[in-house]
Amino acid sequence: MTESYQKHIYEINVEYCSKTIIERIQNEVKDAVKQSHFISLFEFTTNEFLKSRNLPEGLSAIRQEQHSIIKTDHDDFYMWLAYFLTTQNPKTIPLILEAYKEQRFGPTVNFGNTIEFLVYGLMSHVPFEHNDQDRAVMKWIMGSNYAANPLIGPDDFCQDEKKISNIIIKEEWQNRLKTIFSPYLDSKEDRPKFIKAMEGRHLIPGNEVTLNLKANVFCDVIRKIHAKGYLISSRKNKISEWICTNFQFDKKGEIAKIKATYCIQLLSGRESPNQKDTLVIDFSDRQSTVYQ
Repeated sequence: MTESYQKHIYEINVEYCSKTIIERIQNEVKDAVKQSHFISLFEFTTNEFLKSRNLPEGLSAIRQEQHSIIKTDHDDFYMWLAYFLTTQNPKTIPLILEAYKEQRFGPTVNFGNTIEFLVYGLMSHVPFEHNDQDRAVMKWIMGSNYAANPLIGPDDFCQDEKKISNIIIKEEWQNRLKTIFSPYLDSKEDRPKFIKAMEGRHLIPGNEVTLNLKANVFCDVIRKIHAKGYLISSRKNKISEWICTNFQFDKKGEIAKIKATYCIQLLSGRESPNQKDTLVIDFSDRQSTVYQ
């Protein structure tokens, strides 16, 4: 009798997912050193998952494949969900996320917040282009976590772009900035405005986003990214205007906006943060790791 098993299309076979990712890295990552690094990384991560399964020797190929499906209670489930999402058709991503949110394949506690604050950032570890998948996940987050928020919908908290021009941030780095600074949001309710601001848009006065950061820490990150010359390509005075319009910072225990003249000084590196407060950005391909 031929062995068989059933797997839902949204369940994650780690070996198959890893193979798909490695094939795309081989085809799409042109830098030989980076290609080798990421292939080794995914091969190692896959092998570690298989070791964690403690599979008996002599399993048939079909049974081994069955055991390669990662369960929702596995320690690495959300990491592999992030990787899996980068390989999927963006149109199916909301269906995948809803299926897991409804716990069709096992328990997923606090799923919406985990997607927002963990999975979305982990997707950036996959080195090939997946901007459409990133947008699909962010759209799901906005609909799932903020559906009742009156700010979702028309951009009535953003200024008219005909009157004030956005700053130009490379699309990938818009997502990286969201990942870098989202842990410092003072209020979850600021998230929709924060997302728009990190796309280079200007919020209407009174809608400022509060960050639990000192202004010099925030500006130091923006300064370093701007110094690359193509990740944020607007002039310093425009960036200063964007910062002063959109954000409030921690100032000696109080929350306050900063003045444009002071902001320009920070963007020029005249008041670097203390070493213990500095956020160090990894500029390697598709990485948005932040060390503090």
